[in-house]
Amino acid sequence: MRTVTDIQSMLGVVNRNSTEVVASGTGLMLLNAVLRRIVLAYPWPEFRRQNATLSSVADQSAYTWPSEFIPLDIILVEIQDMDDGDKYKQISLPPDENTWNTVIAMASATVPSHYRRSRSGTTDRIEFAPAPKNTGKTIRITAIVEPAELTNTDSQTEFMQRIADDALVYSIAGELLEIDGDIAFADRQLMKAKFLLDKLFGNEAAPV
Repeated sequence: MRTVTDIQSMLGVVNRNSTEVVASGTGLMLLNAVLRRIVLAYPWPEFRRQNATLSSVADQSAYTWPSEFIPLDIILVEIQDMDDGDKYKQISLPPDENTWNTVIAMASATVPSHYRRSRSGTTDRIEFAPAPKNTGKTIRITAIVEPAELTNTDSQTEFMQRIADDALVYSIAGELLEIDGDIAFADRQLMKAKFLLDKLFGNEAAPV
């Protein structure tokens, strides 16, 4: 965990430019954007969350999305199966719209085949097809969630390891250098970030 002030100080050294500001304004917005991109690109355990606040209602297909649960990547959606001792069973995304339209018209099922997210007006929702057959069964969602917004100089990142914060600094440094047109220097900083992230996660993750 590092504060925005810490990141600002390190950035001045890394970029050899103490005038670059990420502690406020558009600089802080860019820092948050780079942070979200890194969190999305790698399976950080500190951003893995489960939400089990939704319960099924018989024959109801659409449910309001849990408040303050903002996923970057949904890993798993499950529901308790009453016909199998309330064990959790996976619900998958539909492969295409035609499949969804076909399944949503089917009779209610103990375990729906598919889910999708949607919006009705300003309300975010999760829908199931076919609708759940039983009332009171827990719906469990596992996801990589959006990191808390860094809003001021005292805000702290949520990384468990300082090497992750180092990678964030090199990533934001590369982003700023690229904006300034110093592509060669930017690439060097981004390679440092990639080296650190590869050490944490291996080489399968996407570039940042």
